[in-house]
Amino acid sequence: MMQQNENEGITDCSMAENTNLKRKEWRLDLPLFYIGFGTWAEPDTLYKISNKNTQKTALIALQKSGKDWAEIQVYFKTIYALQKNFETIKNQHISDSNYFEYASINHEIYTLFQESESPKIIYSLSEIELFYTQNHLSSPHFILLTQQNPFLAEKHFNIKNYLPKISFYGLSNQYHQWLIKVLQGDFGKSYRTNQSVSERIGDFVARSAMFALLSFLLAYLIAIPLGILKTAYQGSLFDKGTDSFIFIINALPTFIVGIFLIIIFANPDIFNWFLPAYSYTGSWFSRATLPLIAYTVGSAATLTALINSLLTTEMQQDYIRTAQAKGLKSTLVYIRHAFKNILIPLLSNSASLLPSLIGGSITLEYVFSIGGMGQEAFIAIQSLDIPMVLAIMTLTGLLTVLGYMITDSLSILIDKRIEK
Repeated sequence: MMQQNENEGITDCSMAENTNLKRKEWRLDLPLFYIGFGTWAEPDTLYKISNKNTQKTALIALQKSGKDWAEIQVYFKTIYALQKNFETIKNQHISDSNYFEYASINHEIYTLFQESESPKIIYSLSEIELFYTQNHLSSPHFILLTQQNPFLAEKHFNIKNYLPKISFYGLSNQYHQWLIKVLQGDFGKSYRTNQSVSERIGDFVARSAMFALLSFLLAYLIAIPLGILKTAYQGSLFDKGTDSFIFIINALPTFIVGIFLIIIFANPDIFNWFLPAYSYTGSWFSRATLPLIAYTVGSAATLTALINSLLTTEMQQDYIRTAQAKGLKSTLVYIRHAFKNILIPLLSNSASLLPSLIGGSITLEYVFSIGGMGQEAFIAIQSLDIPMVLAIMTLTGLLTVLGYMITDSLSILIDKRIEK
């Protein structure tokens, strides 16, 4: 993320300084968790190396050479000193004619930070040596790299490489600092926009919540009567027709349903009744109907099948036969007796409502350009906007737990036997 174009006058060393400043701002210069696992040969401060590939190379150097960490540190500090020396030379002598030559040597020096294979290291060192020789230059750092290279030296056995160690970092770690901020409602700043994540979520969550709530209500308003009718007229043409419809809808991904709706009902060549994308202009009916149908139809189909299945099982119970034998109307039997006893599994199914308010529907929001939390989550994942992704996942997890707590509490109110 911190890579800059050389035309902007940013050198590798100054880029490293800017990266370190950014790491400190984002608290990436702290250990990850309260404890860390490693070996006695590894330092407790390995996390301070900003580049993960360089961290990996340093660990391989410890294991391959058997040297102590102090000697490995000298090797990497020497590479850094050689890099600074080369930058001084480059800034003094670089021109358009020799740009690629200098860029090639710069790459070979950078490679030394991340390379652990001896043949490749020897090749990089030979290329650097050839450049310095041809240009009548000298560097004490290059000689040290050849003499003290842990990957080229004879391997020594070091028992510390095989002794496990647990490091304790206390409260000064990334997770603790992040958790404290989250409890205060602060999820940090977006890597992509540098805007407060909490404010950004507030900007997008309203649309996702609106569609989630409306589709939830519509799905139940459609599914409950359909499920009851399917059970009442089991085996009829209506029952078989709705079964076929439910099968087709469940077989189609929601975004495919959305695309079909756009092709058929927002197409000047067929039915140009609605807008193909959600927008700020036009009537709410024309711009929100298609996405709302796409949101609702899958949930309604699944709920209808669930209600039908639960009611079919419930209608076979003895107390239902008793009620029917007493001459109670079919409507009373279905609604007052059977439907009341399937409320608990229906409530459990609705626990997903709260997390959907935050997460939205990534595919549908992308298809209809709704600009809610689903689309924002998709963009955040694509751009590796970690604070935004963490915020969405954390809030989704919390709302999932809250959703199940609410449904469990309502289940107790419906059926007191659960409390016992």
